[in-house]
Amino acid sequence: MLPPGFRHLQLDETGSTNTECLDLARAGEAGGLWVTARKQLSGRGSRGRNWVSEPGNLYASLLLDAPWPLASLSQLSYVASLALRDALIEAAAPFSTLPDFRLKWPNDVLADGEKTAGILLESHAVGDRRIVICGIGTNVRHYPSETLHPATSLLEKGIDTEPEILFSRLARTFASRLLEWNGGDGFATTRRDWQDAAIGLGRKAKVVLPTRDGQRTIAGTLLGIDETGVMSMRREDGSVEKITTADIFFA
Repeated sequence: MLPPGFRHLQLDETGSTNTECLDLARAGEAGGLWVTARKQLSGRGSRGRNWVSEPGNLYASLLLDAPWPLASLSQLSYVASLALRDALIEAAAPFSTLPDFRLKWPNDVLADGEKTAGILLESHAVGDRRIVICGIGTNVRHYPSETLHPATSLLEKGIDTEPEILFSRLARTFASRLLEWNGGDGFATTRRDWQDAAIGLGRKAKVVLPTRDGQRTIAGTLLGIDETGVMSMRREDGSVEKITTADIFFA
């Protein structure tokens, strides 16, 4: 059962659920469509990284028509991460231990400090439409061993569920968080809830930012996201830097 206004296409395998959503949008498919796959052949993480996509995990993407202001679209990553955290807490409730599910900027969900899910947000112009695709990958039954940050799975944390069950929870919590966000008009609530669930705010960190020639690293204290959704860091010299895309490593 999906919330009103949403549809679901379930695939056995695909290259990428995000790419599938884009292809369907270009073919005229309207927003409100969830695409899930048992396996991805070319799963993608942030900044083009490979996302290991064997059966047993949840691979889901939501196609949305986006009539909202362009400046507010990046806020959907916070909507998605909160919705996923809500679904994970529900999934863990019947079991004896509840991991500490936290949100790590910009797009990770952690269980006891280890990555269990990631979010890939993409925006495209399709004809005279603007669409957004929210891709969500969750380590339900297995996880990769060699990753930039330590990883885990729900099963490793004692939560023995199935990706289909987790998806049914996610579809509901996402609809609720999307309604709350309301095209950006409700971002104050989204921002508050995200920061309450976030890890690392007020802590020393190193931030690795992509540049045209490679990357650069800055150090300082994470301050939080502003009213538009941009992360701020107070550098060691006292200046404040706005961050839109980066990898964060805590001291």
